Amino acid sequence: MRILALDPADKPALRQWHRTGAAAHRHDRPDTPLWTEDEALLIVTDDDPEERMYPYLVLDEQDEAVGSGIVFVPVLDNLDKAYSSFSVVPAHRGRGAGTAALQHAEEVARAEGRGLLLVQGYFPVSADDGHPVRAFALRHGLRLANAELRRVQELPIPDERIQAWVEEAAAHHEGYELRTYVDTVPEELLPSLVDLHNQLAVDAPTGEIDFEAGQMTVEIFRSQVERRLASGRRALVSVAVHDGATVAHSTLSVPPKGEELPHVSQWGTYVDRRHRGHRLGLAVKAANLRALQREFPERTLVHTTNSPQNGPMVSINEQMGFRPVEVMGEFLLDL
Repeated sequence: MRILALDPADKPALRQWHRTGAAAHRHDRPDTPLWTEDEALLIVTDDDPEERMYPYLVLDEQDEAVGSGIVFVPVLDNLDKAYSSFSVVPAHRGRGAGTAALQHAEEVARAEGRGLLLVQGYFPVSADDGHPVRAFALRHGLRLANAELRRVQELPIPDERIQAWVEEAAAHHEGYELRTYVDTVPEELLPSLVDLHNQLAVDAPTGEIDFEAGQMTVEIFRSQVERRLASGRRALVSVAVHDGATVAHSTLSVPPKGEELPHVSQWGTYVDRRHRGHRLGLAVKAANLRALQREFPERTLVHTTNSPQNGPMVSINEQMGFRPVEVMGEFLLDL
């Protein structure tokens, strides 16, 4: 096995990289969404001010692509960490491709001066250490440092049910204004929205992994929106506004038209710690689900992921009918 580190200018190789990863994804997790090929290429070839990205292929002795992966290296915050995910085409597993992929991720992380490598892997809720993902991690010295549940919700939801959530929340948030936007929020709300995004990693339960606050700027956020729109991906953003500032938000990510049906991904829901206790989490999620059914009725399956230790959000998700389907594990390797 050998590693082929990919040049962002080599579009044919990058397309092979996406197709190789997609083959493994479709086999292992057929009911989950995936970045489209055009989206993935835009992400890894764009000059991202928040992180450096290192996509790569694993090639066998005949130079056939049997695995693919990527390493993300943040450059604004959490400078002790690198993040990686990789996969192997099902027919070529058990021959060392996964080990080669992990070793390359370790080499990239060390070259970047990182002391921690976080590797993402998914497995069923009922899986034990014998599951292939968990067994691989154990063999290679990775420990499960954080485990989050992916939950799904089928749509449509009767509007009277959504209205009941809206009214339940409204009794607690007098003085707050609920607004929903398609794609992004007005300029005057951006600084406070970016502040919320930066605090999420600090406040959300993350197992034994400690994260610093993000350092995203309004300019970086604008560039992310521009890149998303250029790829055809849409967003629904519901916010709670108090004294002219965003104090809670919920964002749904909608794949490009006609792609990855019927999926939608919950990208984040967060309430400013100074404004909790007003049912704003329920309020913004309910508003966003109503907008989703109105704007994108062909999208009928919502995915969300959060820690089982995040009691308030788990309670909201269960109230809304989200059901757990798998675990997203973050495996930690000390370098």
